Amino acid sequence: MAGELIWKIRSTAAKDAPSLMHEPARYARSLKLGDHAVLFYDTEDIKREISFPFLREGLLKGEAAVYLVSENKLDSEKREIQRYGINVDNQRKEAFTIMSALKFCVFRFLVACRQFQALLDV
Repeated sequence: MAGELIWKIRSTAAKDAPSLMHEPARYARSLKLGDHAVLFYDTEDIKREISFPFLREGLLKGEAAVYLVSENKLDSEKREIQRYGINVDNQRKEAFTIMSALKFCVFRFLVACRQFQALLDV
């Protein structure tokens, strides 16, 4: 199974859907702010082939990005991103964050707990 994208396509882009379905990297580059996509992949090369251009495009447009990766791959993935030509160290901290998926999930859980507690306190 090659990389596949499951996406919500804006109605204005629906006419391009058949051609984009077979070109996930092109599809990823066509995403606009507010669009959502999920990438399922079976090799690291496919993941990088699609996600790195998408990441670079967003950063060049001044958009913020959070890149999630397994804890044990943080350093190697950062090196791969830099090898691709994205200067991780020169990005503003609020513009680009690379973190472990587990840490992100724990952070989101804590935020949800605080929001729930705030509702109870009202």
